[in-house]
Amino acid sequence: MIKAIITSLCFCLFSIASKAQLPQIGAEVWIEPGQTYNQIDNYFRLMSEYKMTTARIFIMWNQIETQPGVYDYTVYDMAFKAAERYNIKIVATLTAAEPAPCRNKRSFYFLHTHLMPEDESELPIAIKYITETVNRYKNSPVLEYWWLTNEPGQSSVPSKLAVSEFRKWVMKKYNSIDVLNQKWLTYFKNFDEIEYAQGWDKGQGWSNPIVYYDWHAFWIDFQTWYLRWVATEIKKVDTKHPLTVNPHTLYDNLHRYNFEEWRSFIDILGASIHPSWALPDFARDRFAFGMAGCCDLIKGKTNKNEFWVSELQAGPNTLGGWSPLCPDSLDIAQWVWTSIGCNAKRILYWSLNSRPTGGEAGEWSIFGYGLTPSDRVNTSKKISETLIANKQLFSNAKQIPAKITIITTPESQFMVDRKGDGYAARNTKSVFKSYMAWHMMFMRMGLTVEIREAKDYEWESAETGRIAIFANVMAIPVNLEKKIYKFVENGNKIIADGFSFQFDEKENFLPLDVSPYEKLLGAKLTDVKLQIDPKVTIHFNNPAVDLPANMFKAELIPTTATVLSGTNKIAYATRNKFGKGEVVYIPQVIGVDEFDKHSVAFAKLTYNEVKSIYDNYPVVLENMNEEILLQTLVSEDKYISVVTNCTTKEVKTNIKCKSKKATVIWGDEASLNNNSIRLRDRETLVILWE
Repeated sequence: MIKAIITSLCFCLFSIASKAQLPQIGAEVWIEPGQTYNQIDNYFRLMSEYKMTTARIFIMWNQIETQPGVYDYTVYDMAFKAAERYNIKIVATLTAAEPAPCRNKRSFYFLHTHLMPEDESELPIAIKYITETVNRYKNSPVLEYWWLTNEPGQSSVPSKLAVSEFRKWVMKKYNSIDVLNQKWLTYFKNFDEIEYAQGWDKGQGWSNPIVYYDWHAFWIDFQTWYLRWVATEIKKVDTKHPLTVNPHTLYDNLHRYNFEEWRSFIDILGASIHPSWALPDFARDRFAFGMAGCCDLIKGKTNKNEFWVSELQAGPNTLGGWSPLCPDSLDIAQWVWTSIGCNAKRILYWSLNSRPTGGEAGEWSIFGYGLTPSDRVNTSKKISETLIANKQLFSNAKQIPAKITIITTPESQFMVDRKGDGYAARNTKSVFKSYMAWHMMFMRMGLTVEIREAKDYEWESAETGRIAIFANVMAIPVNLEKKIYKFVENGNKIIADGFSFQFDEKENFLPLDVSPYEKLLGAKLTDVKLQIDPKVTIHFNNPAVDLPANMFKAELIPTTATVLSGTNKIAYATRNKFGKGEVVYIPQVIGVDEFDKHSVAFAKLTYNEVKSIYDNYPVVLENMNEEILLQTLVSEDKYISVVTNCTTKEVKTNIKCKSKKATVIWGDEASLNNNSIRLRDRETLVILWE
């Protein structure tokens, strides 16, 4: 059945990303049985009053289908009616994986928990729910998007449907049960005998890793199938409205998504970014860095596609979330402007109103209790008014790529998920901290960079002068080897740190004999030594800096490379010229310490390696050691810079822009004096250069 559904998918996509659009602000409006029309009408009235243009609502299957085949849309009809009255657009979220309790006992006692169907028998009744709901609202003048599901990206679940489909997946991959048994170290008589085992999710010690990687590669495909299936069922009924979805907690879940494939059937990607859920590793005053990183992750293949911040924390979470938090007006300004600086075209708060009971009761609302105006909602209104007052400017604004891309692979994260432990240099956070250390450094400089999965990067493009950062990319698919060599040979640069280039996607250790990347790196990795002193440092010759590492000190023997750290007998970092390009190789885990505490040494090293790009970028920060984040957009011949202080102390720096006059369009004009900036606690400025 599933194969037939995938094969039948064929619909026309919308060219939304090509349209100039003013960034819009909206919110989740929580609708549930028991609310009156006056209550619901008041929600939408407040949205209009506070310049919010978009309402997201959940149309909950387990609240609609009260008896098999009996649907009650009363409160949702009220919401659509109120939205029409105040001209608020609706993006409607479906919950097709959460069967109504009258249909399936697994939904007993739950409001919204299940994110994937667990049995093929659930699919026909889910189709009925989708068809009924889409048919009911597809002709509404305020319906704008269908939201496929809420926050896909859960960890693998060995449900009956998943295991059944996994058998088909491995049958296609291995073709023969004998081949599978040989690879897996098993003895199944046929594919139907395969049943879930704990090693599929995390094998310890000497367990065979192959089935672990097979199971997780399948799960990525399986989630993609589910989203495509929902999209297909919607399009059978409504070919007019575009589709969106919101992956979440990206630093934890990025490796579970295939954004490139999703874009074949989803029109707009968004992300849920609640600091209390999504940014637990970032210090409270550095949340803007975490926001910007999430935004750049969600853009996936190319930053030319628009994206949304689909859920942004708007109010307090006293008992919910991983950590308690209540954003204030400074946070709202910082987070919203940072998202716009990343080119987000829509920011939707979670939420406008709080749920009255149960999970999240009394939490998350951008208004105060009793829907009283808060400093948060007043700030949000002022941001919307600034956007409206500068409509043409912001509608046409685009990012300015700096020809620097941070490379990731899902296999690297899966590898530390399987093998990692409590040590900072090798735990499940070590990969994300490594690439975000570089990302934050570039934002301190003011450079706009991409974060891309290795398989999606344009290695074979004729463009030269590009820099690819391999930040602790320990596992690199074999099929990329020739492309990476050619990339450097053609006149580009690689900077690699940590355990990069040590494993392939099947966990094979590459430097065991002669590494396939030895010629590219110009050095042979000979040893990795644990340091007794936890404050491991690597001394570099030029620039003369000591760079903090973590736990390990890797040793190299240079072959064709020159030494950046150490000696020709034992080197700790090298530079190798290869063809028209070069590779800087630092096989030390430098990102983990750098993420937690920015160092001047790292800033000097980074500047030395990207100097030509930095010196020619239109707007940059002079003091790249301060915790200041700078993003710049271009709109026709004007620049828009978002500058925010990621500390609770006053900071100063110079901002450099050639041949342009600066005007503050958001924030305190006194904070900018010529090209000198003085920012108070978490203060944000938006500067127009013309």
